[in-house]
Amino acid sequence: MKTLVNFENIEDDHTMAIPSKTLIKALRETAKRVMESPRYEWGHMGRCSCGFLVTTLTEHTPGAVHQAAMIREGDWSEQANLYCKDSGFAIDDIVNQLLDFGLNVHDIHDLEWLSNTLVLEEVGRQLVRNEKEDVFVYLMAWASLLEKDLDDQDNEGPSVHAA
Repeated sequence: MKTLVNFENIEDDHTMAIPSKTLIKALRETAKRVMESPRYEWGHMGRCSCGFLVTTLTEHTPGAVHQAAMIREGDWSEQANLYCKDSGFAIDDIVNQLLDFGLNVHDIHDLEWLSNTLVLEEVGRQLVRNEKEDVFVYLMAWASLLEKDLDDQDNEGPSVHAA
């Protein structure tokens, strides 16, 4: 079943990730990988929107991401809400890696649901969270917004590892 995200009803206006060339490149690479993949699966923690970004930014495989996430109940939003840096859970180590790239826990929720109001305003239309074409649009718009915010400082961040 498709779930429509209506940005007019979203009240959360938190800030986005810390912009860096590395993160912008990873978002665009992830968008491309999502569109090219025959295995995009919103219900699989390693092959959904967040899972694709994790495998772009880290050396984790989709299977390893999914296995780590299955230790606790919940989708990526719930995993982000339960995040504890020192828990010892592999999924929290993965979330910590995402944070190291400049994301925040709200970004994880927003990517899961395609719900960041600034990104949706940039897109200018409603998005369906489990449609890979809409994931592509969301990731590209997010990258463009971060690029606009990126100043001339050298803010490279850690290097990207594509799976």
